[in-house]
Amino acid sequence: MLLVLVGGAAFGVLWYYPSTEGAQREFIQKGMFACLEDRGNFWRRTCMQDLAAAIGERMETLDALKALSVLDDEPPIKYSCHILVHYIGQNLYAQTKNVPESFATCAQTVACGEGCFHGTIERYMEETGDLLTGDAAAQLCAKESMHNEITYRACNHGIGHASMLLNDQDVPRSLAACDVLPEELQRECQSGVFMEDVFTSASDEQSTKYRLGTDFNQACVDLPERYRAMCYQAQASAVIMTDARRYRAAVEFCAQVPEPYRKTCYRELGGDIVVVSTDPTELRNVCGMVPDGEARKGCIHEGLYFAIQMEAGNTKKVGRYCDAFGEPEYRTACYYSLGVVSAQWDAAQVGRMCEEAPRRVDADRASCIEGSQVPRL
Repeated sequence: MLLVLVGGAAFGVLWYYPSTEGAQREFIQKGMFACLEDRGNFWRRTCMQDLAAAIGERMETLDALKALSVLDDEPPIKYSCHILVHYIGQNLYAQTKNVPESFATCAQTVACGEGCFHGTIERYMEETGDLLTGDAAAQLCAKESMHNEITYRACNHGIGHASMLLNDQDVPRSLAACDVLPEELQRECQSGVFMEDVFTSASDEQSTKYRLGTDFNQACVDLPERYRAMCYQAQASAVIMTDARRYRAAVEFCAQVPEPYRKTCYRELGGDIVVVSTDPTELRNVCGMVPDGEARKGCIHEGLYFAIQMEAGNTKKVGRYCDAFGEPEYRTACYYSLGVVSAQWDAAQVGRMCEEAPRRVDADRASCIEGSQVPRL
């Protein structure tokens, strides 16, 4: 009998092709745990990439994503599976050779964040060797070919990830590649660059000038001003990634960044918490550490933006984050943001989505409907 080898570590399943949903989940679960226990040098590049290849040999991409959408509720997997899904997205594009077709599969069940979309763009740019011009970027991420506005943004974010891979993790050169995009989408691309750098640093794959370090602030100071907002936002994520429970440390970091970038930094914390925690009350608790007013509302909004992706538009689940808020001002703000992100996910179904969200009073639904009417890209 043979054991599957992933990243040099064997995990305890037979070399077989799982045919049931339960067996597929078990296969992926054991592979993930083997990678998380191994975590040697370059564990992301070797173990996660090898696991994605093993998954691709044994099941359809959509079946793998469906399995991960269930496993994503397990904290150790939730914290790291975004990396795995990047590689699944890369392998998907290698099969389809078509970005919209790959995105259509990714969008059917959004497991582990937007990683499937990001990986698709990474493999496209890797295969074409294409550091995009403005026209090429517009064609690659053409809005009319995207599933929804969130997918559209994910595509541009993926360009940032891919630019890092094509530029050998050179942050300044990768950021310059984002400058070809329309101004309103440059930050999406920049966030992809910085997220890739955070992932790389956290997995000890490669040292870059802007990797994790003892001085989270200095890396951003050294960059041109137009990149600093996204840099500080990413550094807040880096604080949390060093320890998934360091929420207060991340809030304290944001309090120390220069004032023009502080709200952006606080905002990122909401998305980070949704990514690393399965408890809907954590969004309330962590954003509650953020100063009152617009900064706290921004934190809440970013949490909802990530939650609508991770739950594939299921407002029955996403609404739990809002139902956890008791204070009227921030409960209203949360349901308003729920309306905004619901419209970004599926504008035609926003009435149903607001109706299905858990709520205590009619005002909750009214806030959701009001948010859905905000102008979009």
